[in-house]
Amino acid sequence: MNAYTSADDSFSRRVEEWVRNADAEIRHAAAYVDRIIVPEVRHELGGAARVLAGHLERIADRLDPQPPASRPDSDSGWKRGQ
Repeated sequence: MNAYTSADDSFSRRVEEWVRNADAEIRHAAAYVDRIIVPEVRHELGGAARVLAGHLERIADRLDPQPPASRPDSDSGWKRGQ
């Protein structure tokens, strides 16, 4: 150490280095989540939504059984949510 350097300066440099390293690690982790995790979750949720739709259709059939010919379809003007 010279006359203008103190132990606080050394500590400050170590803290700054730690913050830079932590920032780099956080950016790396965020990029990994965006690149790998998010697409996988979307894929899995798509499959889960299809399974859930099948279960909901069976529940609806139990609550309101209709012959297949009288079920609403895209040509009847029936819209989702009605």
